[in-house]
Amino acid sequence: MKKQRYVWGLGWSSLIVLFLFLALYACVKVQKSAMPPATTEYEDPTQIPQPGPPYARANRDPEVVLHDLPRDSKGAVDWVKAFKENKIKPTGSIEPGKPDIDPFDFNVEIKTIGEMPDVVFPHYPHTYWLFCNNCHPRIFIMKKGANPYSMISISEGGESCGRCHGRVAFSLSNCSRCHVKPKE
Repeated sequence: MKKQRYVWGLGWSSLIVLFLFLALYACVKVQKSAMPPATTEYEDPTQIPQPGPPYARANRDPEVVLHDLPRDSKGAVDWVKAFKENKIKPTGSIEPGKPDIDPFDFNVEIKTIGEMPDVVFPHYPHTYWLFCNNCHPRIFIMKKGANPYSMISISEGGESCGRCHGRVAFSLSNCSRCHVKPKE
């Protein structure tokens, strides 16, 4: 008789568990049917986005945003050419109301060691969108010979020109962008 009561007790507990499971399943099914169907909205990657809010995904996709800008021989965006062709119009400052400055036309020749052509640093394209105090005196001291350079410190250490180039400006892998003046 004790054996029967145990089996009978096991049967009721199994039925209660089964009932709870079915009730839970029914609640989940009702809840899912009440939800609106999921929609996936894809942006057209061939359309150039409009700048500003709502800051669509396309505004963060360089393949879309930079699509019509001119490229250099290595395939990187040629920002100077883009400026000269009026494809971009940089502002002098992100601070509202701060006046723009005119580009400063002054080249600095930097002698190189070895057979590489010398470097000519053109202030003009840099001052399209940078104020002098972006670089002077924190990065470059305005005195001839006061700034020791090496390609290792620029490319690996991010010093001097490497503060921007190879990061937000053209890559350092295109030597002919800077080394332009043949040795005398």
